[in-house]
Parts: sequence; C-alpha cells; structure tokens
Amino acid sequence: MQDHHTHDAFTSLYPDVDPGTPIPVSSGERISTGVAAATLAYGAAGMDIVVTIAGLALVIISLAVPAASVKRRIRREARTRFPREPWAESALLNNVNTNLFVPVFWAFIAASSLGIGYFLPADLLTRGGINWGAVAAAVIAFITTWFMPGLSPVWLGRKKPDPDRAPHHQSPAPRDSTGAPHTTGDTSVLDLSGTPVNPIRP
Repeated sequence: MQDHHTHDAFTSLYPDVDPGTPIPVSSGERISTGVAAATLAYGAAGMDIVVTIAGLALVIISLAVPAASVKRRIRREARTRFPREPWAESALLNNVNTNLFVPVFWAFIAASSLGIGYFLPADLLTRGGINWGAVAAAVIAFITTWFMPGLSPVWLGRKKPDPDRAPHHQSPAPRDSTGAPHTTGDTSVLDLSGTPVNPIRP
C-alpha cells in the first residue's frame, strides 16, 4: 500500500497526470508507424537496400517523435518518481507481456518479409513492373503493426470497477412474521416532508 504523503506529493507535483488513464496512441501515429513498417518490409522483400534503410529510418522516427511529446515525457517522469501509483501501463504489463509480444510482432514482420524475398523469386511475383511479393509483405507489416501491443487499444482491455466507488445498495428493512416492517421500539413516523411525527396514542 502506498504512503498517503507520497500520493499527496504526486497530486501536488503532477495535478494533470491521471495514473489510471494512459495517453492514447492517435490514429495518425498508428498510421505513420504502419507506413514506416510497410516501407521497411517492402524494401526487405524486394531486396532493395536503399528502400530498406529508408524504411528503418522511418520506423525509428515514427516511434521516437511521439515518445518525445511533452505529455508523454511528463508522464514518464512521473512514473519514474512515483512508481507505486496505480499506473495503467503497469496493468498492461501485467495483463500482456509487451516485452515478449512486441519483439515477436517485429520478428514476424522481418521473417515474412525476408521469407518472401528469399524463397519467392522476384521474376515470378513481378507483374506490370510491380513486385507483388513485396507489396504483400508491406500489407502484412502494416496490418501487424496496426494491431501491435502498445499501439493498438484492443490490448488495454477494460478497467476493473473500483470497489470504493461502487454504488452501495441499502438493505431492505427487516420484517416480522406477518410481513410488516419490524420496528425497534421507535414509534415515530415520517410525514411527507421527512419530519418525524409521533403518532397519536389512545
């Protein structure tokens, strides 16, 4: 359990940072990373070293630029200084081993691209001056990147409900054997305004 004073220090230093709400990856960022990966795969499948190097540079830029944004840098700093806050990124790491799955996704892109370029001759896949094997590798890379953990929101899942914020339901009043509400000796009743009124005794 985190220290109360530590949490107060966190909210004081980072009032705009919500640990439970991660900064979402925009569609533009996902598209740029997908296009960069597709360029890299196209060059690798087509055995074009220039396009491959250009695609690799685009991948590095597409990943580095969003990470350097002000909001993400502040959030990274807050996570480093206050690691015991309930960070959504930590929950993602617990639910999805991104350290394993992200390299696996990139390895799949590399294997499919190099496999197409090495095992399928370009002259058999080239029609109308277009290497369709390289195009297929680019499409595979784009789709794989689009659904990659850390880029796709489908891996975030649903938040667990906070038990402290769950609505509390009032238990029904106990009843006696006749079905009437059981009283505890207090014979006062409430009128429509909510004011206790003593009933008229005989």
